[in-house]
Amino acid sequence: MWKKCVLLVFLPIISCSEEIRKVLENAKCKGHDIDVNEKDMGFILDCAGELGIKSKNDITLEKMPCFSMCLIEKQGLIDHDGTPHKEKILEMEADTKLPEELKADIRKHLSDCLDEHGPKAKADDKTCKSFEPLTTCIHKSYLHLCTEH
Repeated sequence: MWKKCVLLVFLPIISCSEEIRKVLENAKCKGHDIDVNEKDMGFILDCAGELGIKSKNDITLEKMPCFSMCLIEKQGLIDHDGTPHKEKILEMEADTKLPEELKADIRKHLSDCLDEHGPKAKADDKTCKSFEPLTTCIHKSYLHLCTEH
């Protein structure tokens, strides 16, 4: 999830799927590569396509929560009650190649975001508004953790 959440930071500067690929291939967290495999890249490109994101002009703040919801749904990370499945999302983060200390920080922030905002994020929310607080929290966490200070 974190590697996909990084896209939320970079979406405003991309304009097509090739640019999305390039941005994600060069994505870093504190100087470490954020690996996005082809399967995950497919989810990202599918969600961008479903939301009509073909150029940077198509990217709006209103689409960001829908993008997050789409990624979570496509990966089967929705609980039986229609909310993000915290354990599955955190489990995905354990597979990244980032240093253990950084992964622990990411899991902590992601867990906090999911605890606070996950129960209110509903997959059946066609407006995606219920995903807005979760998306914002993850975005702020990424900026805090991954940008060089």
